[in-house]
Amino acid sequence: MIRNIFTVLILGYTLFITACSQEERNKRAGKPLSMEDSIMNKMDADSGRLIEADKQFVEQVAMSAMVEVAAGKLAQEKSEKVSIQNFGSLLVKHHEQLAKDLRDVVAQRAVVYPTEIDSLHQKKLNALASEAPDAFEKAFLQMVIDDHQQSSEVFTATRQHGKDVHIKSFANKNFPIINKHLQIAEELSEQR
Repeated sequence: MIRNIFTVLILGYTLFITACSQEERNKRAGKPLSMEDSIMNKMDADSGRLIEADKQFVEQVAMSAMVEVAAGKLAQEKSEKVSIQNFGSLLVKHHEQLAKDLRDVVAQRAVVYPTEIDSLHQKKLNALASEAPDAFEKAFLQMVIDDHQQSSEVFTATRQHGKDVHIKSFANKNFPIINKHLQIAEELSEQR
């Protein structure tokens, strides 16, 4: 009987502390993280839980990586310009590594990692593949620019507002690569 009362008291105390901690975190929304908040974020990350925005980041980056690999392979096959072929090779190499790193980060997370290109992106890739070589190069570079501009925004948002420390670290590590690809694509586009 005393053991049951003690258990109930401990459970009640734990729930009270948890509620107080959540209330305190809500008060600090939008403010720099305290040590306690950083520890709580790490604990959430270690538990495998992701907030919706972090899940969307994973899904968008995974899809983008698959599309960029496919587009890069097309550039290697279809382009008549060595600079476009080399850029395609770079995209394949970097985005395959990026996808592998992301899969490693989310391996213990409760998130669905896309494994196939969705129909919207596949239609774009099919249209790109059907272009003549000169038109292909222009369409390829525009597709890469558009995708990397969108990716840059997604990475920036996650770097600033991501909650999972591992996802945020991944975004910080790969943000410069995304921006470098964008810069190269814009330079190649201007040379046309």
